[in-house]
Amino acid sequence: MTLTQIIKDFFQYFYPPYCPYCRMFLADEHDVFCKKCFDMIQPVASYPLKITATCEVSVFSIGAYREPLKQLVLAKHQRNQRSAQDLGHLLWHCSDIKNMSFDYIVPLPLHWSRYAHRWYNQAEEIAHVLSSYSGKPVEHMLRRNKKTIFQTGLSREERKANVENVFECRDSVLKNKEKYKNTSILLIDDVLTTGATITAAVKALRVLHAGNIIVAVGCRVI
Repeated sequence: MTLTQIIKDFFQYFYPPYCPYCRMFLADEHDVFCKKCFDMIQPVASYPLKITATCEVSVFSIGAYREPLKQLVLAKHQRNQRSAQDLGHLLWHCSDIKNMSFDYIVPLPLHWSRYAHRWYNQAEEIAHVLSSYSGKPVEHMLRRNKKTIFQTGLSREERKANVENVFECRDSVLKNKEKYKNTSILLIDDVLTTGATITAAVKALRVLHAGNIIVAVGCRVI
């Protein structure tokens, strides 16, 4: 038995994995939820999000923005990095993303001030998990050019105005636009509510003339 396995067995014995929703111990360390909580997830079909009059993208997700998925999303406010990774594992195994063809994985960026407060970007954590499964690289193509207020509590129109023109492609990406021409980009976020934030991000990515942009989120408000 290797030292790595001994350490792993030690932590599994004294700190066994548990369901993040009901706190019951898990039979399999690779499970995110216990069976009872997993069965609470409400699956949703892919969603066609209209970006412009002539542009539409498909949005894939694990399920509806309800418990127990809701708890994994809100855990970002407690700086729970593991919950974002759990969303990545569930997104791969419980959605059609694993059957989609894409070349680059692009996490939705946080403003630097929010990143400094939270210590990590939940979309980036999800993206890295999907990268480990798919073998496709994570590319930080976008940046936020201004700080916005939280979308929670805003009306649909207020959300749209809040994030309008908030994203732009990084200079290094624009200098190598030909690299991304006619490729397929997978855009990542943790939750989709009205679609205003994703719409703003897709509009920014369109300057690269990618062949296809698809979206994957942890869960979707329905």
